[in-house]
Formats: sequence, structure tokens, C-alpha cells
Amino acid sequence: MTHASETLDGAQLASTPTGAYHLDHDLLGDREIPAGTYWGVHNLRAVENFPITGQPLSTNPHLVRGLAAVKLAAARANQELELLDAERGAAIEKACLEILGGRLGVAAFWTTTSNTS
Repeated sequence: MTHASETLDGAQLASTPTGAYHLDHDLLGDREIPAGTYWGVHNLRAVENFPITGQPLSTNPHLVRGLAAVKLAAARANQELELLDAERGAAIEKACLEILGGRLGVAAFWTTTSNTS
């Protein structure tokens, strides 16, 4: 079992003082992800395998807020169209509102759906 580091691409990650974690699984196996984070094994592997810019997203706060606003609008629209269930929609909405309100830090990674990591 591999432990996720306390940083992801140089950005400090949110973790509990007790060092609690949850297991996340993909086809390559299980990884320990710090509790309280909004990312999982796919994001971790993407950062480990593809360090692209070396620059954290937190250096681009306008972009981060813009992405959160778009994600929030998409989640609300997809819930209204009944394409996104209420539980997932609420979780996405909560995270987006925390980012927009400045209460949620952003880890330094970009991910895509290219399935390359």
C-alpha cells in the first residue's frame, strides 16, 4: 500500500491532524488519500505521472473561481435535467461554493479524461 504524500505537485493538501485517510482504488491498486480532500487516486496518479507546469493552480485565482462557477452552473443544470443525482449535485455545489467563497484551498493539479495516468 502506497501513502499519498502531504503535498500534491508542491501544493499543501488539506489533511486531518490525526493523519486519517481513506482508501481509493483504481485498476493499478489501492492508494491512501488524506481524509478531507476533494480529490482521489486518479488526480494523485496524474500529478505523479505528468508534472506539466510546476506551477500551482493557486497562482491563478481568477481561473480557479471561473472554473468553479462553470462547474456550479453545470451541476445545477444537470440536476434540473435529472442527469445528475441530488447527492452528487449537492457535493459538487458545496465544493464550488467553498471555492467561490474562498474557504477551500485548491491543490495544484490539472486532470483530464484522457485516461493516461
